[in-house]
Amino acid sequence: NKYLQYERGEGDLVVLRVIVSGEKNNTELVYQYDLIDFYDEENDITAMARCTAYPCSIIAQMIGRGEVRDKGVIHPVKLGLSNEIFKKIVKELEKRGIFIKETITRPVIRSW
Repeated sequence: NKYLQYERGEGDLVVLRVIVSGEKNNTELVYQYDLIDFYDEENDITAMARCTAYPCSIIAQMIGRGEVRDKGVIHPVKLGLSNEIFKKIVKELEKRGIFIKETITRPVIRSW
């Protein structure tokens, strides 16, 4: 549909929030990750392309360097469970101008 196509130079944005709650060391915690990315006017790259292609490229490079040792099809969630791999991905995204803000809080416990 021609109405659903971007015109040249027309920008988009990606807004993502992930909230994970659970218990760590007998303490209830809430982890929140926020990402906002915008269309790259200089290089004519949509935010959606940046937020999907860059992580794939980063992982492919990590596999090529032997930093990801799993073989075969690897579910993305499994990669994120490795703190070492997660931190490397975040660092590489930052080099490309994509920033993820992490907030850790303790939930309010109400007694009523």
